[in-house]
Amino acid sequence: MAYALSRSRQGTTSSGTSLNAAQKLVYETLGSIRSGFLTVIDHEGRVEHFGDEKSTLKAEMIVTDPAFFGRTVRGGSLGFGESYMDGLWHERNEDLTSLLGMLVADKLRTPMSRLLGLRVLLDDLLQNPINAIRSQQNVAHHYDLSNEFFSLMLDGSMTYSCGILDEREALASEENSLAAMQRRKYGLISEKLSLMPGQSLIDIGCGWGGMLAHAATHHGVSGTGITLSKNQLAFARERFAREQLTNVSAQLTDYRDMTGSFDKLVSIGMLEHVGRSHYKPFAEKCAQLLKPGGIGLVHFIGMKDASGGEDPWIRKYIFPGGHLPDVATVIKPLQDAGMTIGHIENFKLHYAETLRYWKQNVDRNRRQIRALGSEFDTRFLRMWDYYLQACEASFRYGKLELYHILFSRSTQWTFPLRFRWRA
Repeated sequence: MAYALSRSRQGTTSSGTSLNAAQKLVYETLGSIRSGFLTVIDHEGRVEHFGDEKSTLKAEMIVTDPAFFGRTVRGGSLGFGESYMDGLWHERNEDLTSLLGMLVADKLRTPMSRLLGLRVLLDDLLQNPINAIRSQQNVAHHYDLSNEFFSLMLDGSMTYSCGILDEREALASEENSLAAMQRRKYGLISEKLSLMPGQSLIDIGCGWGGMLAHAATHHGVSGTGITLSKNQLAFARERFAREQLTNVSAQLTDYRDMTGSFDKLVSIGMLEHVGRSHYKPFAEKCAQLLKPGGIGLVHFIGMKDASGGEDPWIRKYIFPGGHLPDVATVIKPLQDAGMTIGHIENFKLHYAETLRYWKQNVDRNRRQIRALGSEFDTRFLRMWDYYLQACEASFRYGKLELYHILFSRSTQWTFPLRFRWRA
């Protein structure tokens, strides 16, 4: 049965038991669920149902501490996520993706206190990547956690971005393994950029060097990657040396400070960290780095509607200073910088599957992750679990998108008449 919203406004559950004010408000919010069926069992064993019982999207939330309700009311999505980290609630089958999926599908929000709202605004100002120092601090918070940790979550290529599925093959097939998805992504980007031997490539936000290694090995290009993560830099340099890739290199450089002239440009998963007021400088830097007629591609997470801003929990614990734009916000500065847009593609559900694989790897390797150090404790693992499943839910059921924008530094059409990707 669906939860009766009118009852919660009267301060009682469907069984007639009185609710405190915070629990009442949380249940009023959950009463707006339409895209799934949620069962909530509170700390006293009382059972309530919300949504459509016929829905295939189902979850069962177990509240083990009544403090959950007050923290969620005071803190909104931040309090909701922190309460999970602190063990105040869980999903019976550890399926946060389904639980969070119905919340994001129906755009449910609990009111945020004015004080917390002011704190979120202050954090936004303090984390804004206005210069290289601030950007490096934001990057270090996440990407310098531990190369060993990321190696236990990612595939062997150490690729921390959306892979590409082969829709002709079953999801469980070897052709759609995580490693195959990442190889296909690098192959597809290489095709879109029309990489050829002897060309030069700049990779803005090169991560652990996967794209450059692929481009050098399979297409004979020379290249330079830039990152603000010291851990990523060390890994990329060791990788290039180990694989004897003498024609590619990596350096610790902010994109704003990069110089040079390149045939091709790529940026994979870095635009999310540029900041809401820096898309114009980023586009202008791309134009400066590309030779006339050169081709570039940005691969980034965006939103259908970016007006609601970033989730405060994600900003605090995962990506400080991050901002997810809508696609138009990125296209306009590129065009103003003299770029011709050639092709736009959305890989929304591909990222949902990539995140599912990462979650499986973390689950499989929990013992090894704990052994990395005291910082990788139960609270960290619950935080990471919430992060991966919240993102999967937002790609699968919410407004997160994954875009490729292909462009050239030219006012003329420099692309094929039609695009036919083989990868």
